[in-house]
Amino acid sequence: MKKFLLKKSVAFFSVVVLCLSIHIDCYAFNLKESEPNDSYESATVISANTQTMKEYCAGNSQNINWVDGYLSREDVDWYIVYLDSGNKYLSCTNGCNVNYEIFDSSLNNVAGFNHNTTKKQSYTFNATYSGNYYIRVEEAYGEIESYNFTIGNPIYDLGRVKINCPGGTATMRSRQSTLTLTYNSDASIPAGAVATRISTSGVRSGQGIETINVTNITSGKSVLLSKYIYENRNTVSMDIPCDLGWTLTFERDSFHASSELSFSPTLVVDYIYPIEAQ
Repeated sequence: MKKFLLKKSVAFFSVVVLCLSIHIDCYAFNLKESEPNDSYESATVISANTQTMKEYCAGNSQNINWVDGYLSREDVDWYIVYLDSGNKYLSCTNGCNVNYEIFDSSLNNVAGFNHNTTKKQSYTFNATYSGNYYIRVEEAYGEIESYNFTIGNPIYDLGRVKINCPGGTATMRSRQSTLTLTYNSDASIPAGAVATRISTSGVRSGQGIETINVTNITSGKSVLLSKYIYENRNTVSMDIPCDLGWTLTFERDSFHASSELSFSPTLVVDYIYPIEAQ
């Protein structure tokens, strides 16, 4: 590898690396490679991706720890990273026909992936213990190629699903205080999606609706959408799964107690999801 850069949107700091026999801590936010790193003995120390869904939604990219690299002809690059045990991700955004191999501290092969697309892609593997792991990077055909990756937590993307009112129109009869409707959809939702914002369209405060209680059927978790805005923008911390079954309970306001109310509410769920291997 001839070029190396660990992406961080922060000021440059000097490199301070503390290497212990059991644990490697990387205190540096920016890391520059020094050759050679063509074997596990000279592997470059990198930091794991520890970004959470909440940090992603807040625009905080400080903990992703992207690694940019360049493979010269027949070059091989090695890295070492500390990972907590559990399901982990190796994620890439470029580098066509780049092979990644992951080894444990005894150099037993844990997983291997061929990244052959310029799109964002993640590959999963199981870290069976908390400790150091090696990553070996090589161009599949021994050619020149640039690449980048991060390892640890997944990388994320955003999506939105809209579910129309069942039957098209909802009606609350005179003196009926609440109305509950079940919303279902056959839309395709990525695995692991979590709701970040829940709102409705097609409902106005002048139509007599005081609140809307939205409940996810799978988890039983609910959010209350108040009059005038009918939305909740801070649901990611509630860990509400974004699946396709919801109930909405509409409560009328006192001013319209004797009126028959008709409206066509659409449920809108914004969500975040981990990018998985295709």
